[in-house]
Amino acid sequence: DYGDLPQTYFTLLNGSPNGPRHVIPTVPNLYLGANPPDAEADGVPSVFADGDDLNGTDDEDGVINFSILPDAGADGFDDGSVEVTVNGSGYLVAWVDFNNDGDFADANEVIINQAVSTSTTVYNFNVPLGILGNITNFYTRFRLFPTAPSLPSLAYVGLAQNGEVEDHLFVIPGFDLALTKTLAVGQVNPAPAGQDVTFTITVYNQGDVAAYNVLVSDYLPAGWTLSVADANGWADQGGNRYAVTLPGPINPQTSTSVNIVLTSPV
Repeated sequence: DYGDLPQTYFTLLNGSPNGPRHVIPTVPNLYLGANPPDAEADGVPSVFADGDDLNGTDDEDGVINFSILPDAGADGFDDGSVEVTVNGSGYLVAWVDFNNDGDFADANEVIINQAVSTSTTVYNFNVPLGILGNITNFYTRFRLFPTAPSLPSLAYVGLAQNGEVEDHLFVIPGFDLALTKTLAVGQVNPAPAGQDVTFTITVYNQGDVAAYNVLVSDYLPAGWTLSVADANGWADQGGNRYAVTLPGPINPQTSTSVNIVLTSPV
């Protein structure tokens, strides 16, 4: 049984190092999911990690429900989870290419590293700080070994005498925010000198997951100040910048608004 990630992850037998592969016994007794692995002559590198799925029997059914929370990477804690089904007793190691650099060689890219037995289990994992900015596609590799590899973090390549390898590309939905600032209804343009003017700031969620705790900042033009009459929760951040947090949720394809009352220059 071979993998099917792009070749940067060392999928092919003749790679350096050579790709992950598992000997399949006559009667399979250690594998991921409900379907025992089928045999390939070599790895099947593919952009969508589906080369093995489309080659012979689709045996890539052991790993589902890969999830990363929308605010993941903000604290470095367990903001990710994945569900894995194991048949037999062995040792499971799994990797995620969190920084999308085409390998599993970086720190903190091992998400599972433990002995397992027949079960369906949800594993929580830590998401490194700063992840999920512009990265929403995650290449992953799951290997089930008969015994623990001597160096689990490097075991994304090489031969195993039993078990299975499953490679997956998981796409995590994200939010896509846009913002407008306009004069509120009834306000005069241009504003009279030294008068309060109300502006409406609207945040649009153009993505496909809800956005929470959205921090909105407004930089005031020279001479403008936050009015003493403003009661919308804007906090002074220094440098003539004010901010407010919209707790949300701002659901997909919806918007929310907040006003800010400013005093125009005299």
